Amino acid sequence: MSGRANRHPPSLLALKLATRMAVEAAGGQSFVAQEVGRAQSRVSDYCSPNTDDFMPLDVAAHVEDLGEGAPGHPHITRALARRQGVALGAGLSGEGLADDLGGWLASIAAEHADLLHVLAAEDMAAALHELSPSARARIHREAAQSIRVMQRLLHALGDDGAAGAAEPGVQGNDSS
Repeated sequence: MSGRANRHPPSLLALKLATRMAVEAAGGQSFVAQEVGRAQSRVSDYCSPNTDDFMPLDVAAHVEDLGEGAPGHPHITRALARRQGVALGAGLSGEGLADDLGGWLASIAAEHADLLHVLAAEDMAAALHELSPSARARIHREAAQSIRVMQRLLHALGDDGAAGAAEPGVQGNDSS
């Protein structure tokens, strides 16, 4: 039976998300389960943020082989590399981020996970001015990195991305 967890650190949630994306890219839980010789429920546990079960490396390698060519590939490898502060070059734009939405999602999730991790390490009842200088510096650094990823996304979208914001009914549009 799989181990149930109340809460994973954000960096592990990013790994669970990458696993789910890799399984989807490889053909879905049922197909992957058959290919790797695991029960579908076990593959589901590997993808679920509510379990302590993570995909073994040999299975992850097989799943990534099955998903070769899919947007964001190799999902799990990218998440593991990102966890160590390494950006993989293949399939990435000149900005060091993926051109596909799956890659952007993984990058944004990883940066936000890092920010959430440093926030969660602090006293949740503390006011910002009560934090130590080192805590403030850690939070500032992670928040700045999250903002940089979002700025790169906006840059990658270009001027065409701003056109959608002018459509009637879009939140934040003054003309709606």
